[in-house]
Amino acid sequence: MKKIFLLIFTFCLTVQLTAQLKAKLAAKHFENLAYFESAPMYNELADRFQSKKKGEKNYVLRAAISNGKIVEYRRSNKYYSSLLKLDVKALNESQYMDYIDQLRMLEAYEKSVEEARKALTLYPENKYFRLLSAEGDDLNDIKKMAKFNQVEAMPFNSDLGDFAPIYFQDGLAFTTKSSDKGFLAGKYAWDNSYFTS
Repeated sequence: MKKIFLLIFTFCLTVQLTAQLKAKLAAKHFENLAYFESAPMYNELADRFQSKKKGEKNYVLRAAISNGKIVEYRRSNKYYSSLLKLDVKALNESQYMDYIDQLRMLEAYEKSVEEARKALTLYPENKYFRLLSAEGDDLNDIKKMAKFNQVEAMPFNSDLGDFAPIYFQDGLAFTTKSSDKGFLAGKYAWDNSYFTS
């Protein structure tokens, strides 16, 4: 009986220490702006907090921020939304702006206007929230007109951060993050993309 108790105690202690180490490592990556590294760790910690109420509410916030920084807006918005369900004052003004911007990037215009109106009650001096509350519905009209405009990707374009070419010293200069060439070799820690060259 003592062995079983000792085994269970050791297992529980190991699980708790693992979670604490993961939280410390995630915090270190977050503080170093290495969001590509911190997001999966905070996702796990946030999901654990939401399902079992173990850990800290701050894990959910950091999961939302980390995912937003690496353009995982759907996952980020899921965490922002769950925070607001727990506490309507869970986000500061800047975080609320990020959440609303991400909703707009995902073309959830009606939801973004709804959230802007909620945010305006908390931050009545914010001009951005006031503007979206009053005129945010106009984006739906622009979206409807989008079918009349066609954008066509050219064969030399990639989805890896190509920038428009510019005329420079009798030629064209073109920058991209699609390859690992030039004197700046390596990857950004925050999104795991190549340096711009």
